[in-house]
Amino acid sequence: MERTYHAYLPIPEYPGLHCTVLPWFRSEAGPKTVENELNRLFRGTRPVPLLGHGRALFGRSRNVPVTTIYPSTELMLLHMHACDIVRIRLQGHFVDTDYAGHDYKPHVADHDEHGLPAGTETTANRIVLAEIIAHIGKKRPVHTWTLRLR
Repeated sequence: MERTYHAYLPIPEYPGLHCTVLPWFRSEAGPKTVENELNRLFRGTRPVPLLGHGRALFGRSRNVPVTTIYPSTELMLLHMHACDIVRIRLQGHFVDTDYAGHDYKPHVADHDEHGLPAGTETTANRIVLAEIIAHIGKKRPVHTWTLRLR
């Protein structure tokens, strides 16, 4: 049975907001296997600096307000390596390829009418892996990695 997952960087100063590292993907792998495979990458990741770049509208209908995030080398490499793990190690596929790989556009979507102000500088110090429970439309956290300077 395929399961759906998502990995993201919570924004410490803005509860409920996050920057996606891995958009929704599906895999036959169970949560522990997904955690173990991503652990190879995420456990060695340093805190990720995030810089709010500007405001935009995303989504198929261009009706989702977001703050774009400057695509730093650290963030882009983290995303690309994580995508490789999904495709190669987990034999997974992305729900919508418009948001993965070279088409990745880092951003923070508004939540409850609150967004990340453009120009905000912050550092994400955690990565959360969540399983999407489709029949109730909720995320269930599977594992959280704390990012540390080495």
